[in-house]
Amino acid sequence: RKKKKDDQSITTTAMSMSMSTGLSTSEMTALPLSTVAMLKLRMRKKKEKTNFDQMIIEEQRNKNRIQAAAMEEEQKRQQEQQAAARAAAATAARAAAAASSTTTASVQLSQSQDTTTIEIEELMKELELTKKRQRTLEKQLQQANIEPMLEEISFEQAKREVGLLTQQLLSGEYNNNNNNKNKNDNNNKNDNNKNKNKNDEQEDRFRLEQKLEKYTHALELSDEWEQEQVRQKQQWQNENEEPNTIALSRVWSRLPVSFRHGSVETWKNTPTPSGHTSLPHRQIQRFKRTNVLTLLRLHPFDTISKWHPCNLEQMSVTGMTLTERRALYAHMNPVAEQLWKKNRNGASTKRKWEWHEMMTVKLKESIASYNSHVDRFIRKEEQQQQLKKTSFYSFLNIKAARTPGAILLMVSRVFMALAFHVFQTIWSVALKSKFDFGPSDYGKYLSFIGLTYALSQGFLSKFLLEKLGGNKCDQTRVRTIIACCIVLGLGRLLVYHTGSLVLVYFLFTCIVTALGMINTILTADTSYLSSSDEIGSLFGLLASVESGAGMIGPILGGALSYVHPVRAPLLFVAFLYACVSVIFAWGYEKHILAKKSKVLKSKTL
Repeated sequence: RKKKKDDQSITTTAMSMSMSTGLSTSEMTALPLSTVAMLKLRMRKKKEKTNFDQMIIEEQRNKNRIQAAAMEEEQKRQQEQQAAARAAAATAARAAAAASSTTTASVQLSQSQDTTTIEIEELMKELELTKKRQRTLEKQLQQANIEPMLEEISFEQAKREVGLLTQQLLSGEYNNNNNNKNKNDNNNKNDNNKNKNKNDEQEDRFRLEQKLEKYTHALELSDEWEQEQVRQKQQWQNENEEPNTIALSRVWSRLPVSFRHGSVETWKNTPTPSGHTSLPHRQIQRFKRTNVLTLLRLHPFDTISKWHPCNLEQMSVTGMTLTERRALYAHMNPVAEQLWKKNRNGASTKRKWEWHEMMTVKLKESIASYNSHVDRFIRKEEQQQQLKKTSFYSFLNIKAARTPGAILLMVSRVFMALAFHVFQTIWSVALKSKFDFGPSDYGKYLSFIGLTYALSQGFLSKFLLEKLGGNKCDQTRVRTIIACCIVLGLGRLLVYHTGSLVLVYFLFTCIVTALGMINTILTADTSYLSSSDEIGSLFGLLASVESGAGMIGPILGGALSYVHPVRAPLLFVAFLYACVSVIFAWGYEKHILAKKSKVLKSKTL
């Protein structure tokens, strides 16, 4: 059995060794035992060496894995450090942009990042340079007698302080402390105390002026101030855009196209662009003297924008009117805003922009002066006139009412209204006593009078005036008015003494027809006395005068009845109509109809 096992092991070994040595199995079995043992030893060593190499390779792989993990951890750590450094740099940049102190920024920077990173060191170097520049700028400002802004002042605070300080300087409130000292020291009134008080006042005023300058400077440096200035500039341009355009068209209508190339004698007989025969000699000389107006006949982008600034600065602007300044601004503003403002970093373009800004400031001053003049004189007069129109006595302040024709009409209407109301005081009693009038009779009577008056004004007055020739001849018109006055006076006398109701209606038909004719004529002729603006006021004044006579007439009729119940009122009525006839015969044609020809001429023109 042992031999069998040995043979099997030898066979197995021979097979494995044959595979490694390249010999066949039979050849291996034929070898002696010493050789086989030596081969076994070699095989064992070779196997051990192979196992050792595999172990070395596995250890190398483990080392590589450990190194890769370490490198990943190192990269993560570096990325975290870089992120922390960038965050710290951003924090420091924001702190610097917010104008915080460099010491605080450096402390925050050192607390928020690792001092070993390169980016932080570069940022610290930049901050140090910024600090040096800040110190240099502060020294330069101090040498120029300008106090640097070392504190943050908000826009609202600066605006509020500027308003308060300005009010104090204008009202002189800085003297309050000195005044209190003077009240307490009434016994010390010598020259030294007075000089001391003056010095104190000057010091207080100087202190307030310094504070005002500081807050004004802070106000002008704020972003809100710049935005407000831009908004105000845009608002001013929108308000003055239309007047500037109108002014430019007006100057263009008077200024010839090639004006800068001709002489004064050349343009004397040359028509203007608007069609006028020629410019006045004085205006031609002024255009030549104020040669800046010749820019209005040059293209701003193609010609003026290429000029040297000396050409603009040497032009004469003496004696320019507000219209001409508006026209020049409307002509030059597009090229100034689109070219000169954007490229004002250059020396030449900057001078052109400054010249345009100077002209704009002069224009704004001229507009402000013109508006103040208008507010002081013209608008004040308009407000006074408006107050007069809306006041209680405005109906008396009518220019047409102060003419002789209007006074004549007012007097005649007052007399006629008094006559009517005085007669009514006795006529209503006569109707009751003579004809036993009741409510239905009064209604029929008043309806008849209203219908007759309407027919007389709408149809009879026009028909009778055409037949009598009152519309063509002024004398016939005056005679018709006088005849109507006579009919009114005599008709009232006769109607009171008649005893027939039929005759009463007939006489009142004549009276009402005459009244309608005279009122139609007077109403038509009143329009000749005033313009269309005051015609309504004049009619209102005449109506108010008649209403006032309606209040006085009944009282006057009642007072006359105490003299005699019938004769006194009747004679007074006849006297009033006689006065009206005399007034019309004396001045109606002279003061009223004489204005008719002027009105007709103005309408034809």
